[in-house]
Amino acid sequence: MKHLDKYAAYSTRTFGSHIESLIKRHLEHQGLSFLCANYTKKCGEIDLVFEEDCGFIVFVEVRYRRNQRYGGARTSVNRRKLIKLNRTAQAFLQQYKLLNRPARIDIVAVSPKKPRQCSGHGPLPSLSDLDIEWIKNAIENN
Repeated sequence: MKHLDKYAAYSTRTFGSHIESLIKRHLEHQGLSFLCANYTKKCGEIDLVFEEDCGFIVFVEVRYRRNQRYGGARTSVNRRKLIKLNRTAQAFLQQYKLLNRPARIDIVAVSPKKPRQCSGHGPLPSLSDLDIEWIKNAIENN
């Protein structure tokens, strides 16, 4: 009989959904009110959408990278991705008749605190296992 690991490997989708749910909770603890997840249109997808107390609509792109080999999570969002995020955010605002509301696009860059941690095997990570960098207003900052 084949030896079974204590923990099965997870799919990329399962792992990504788990990371997004951790970030959702983290941003709620920072004072944002959750509106929706995985908003999808033909022009693209936005991972998380929140509202700030001051009325801002906040669109969040969550990026996870295991290591810094290719520049890490922050640099993985290129100009093309930012354009798609902007178009999708505009579609959201139009669909929900929120075009008069201030809005911004943030990036949350996530990586494991320890190398080889959070690799898709073993227990799913908790917030304490992760380094989280919240880049507000990413389009203006690029």
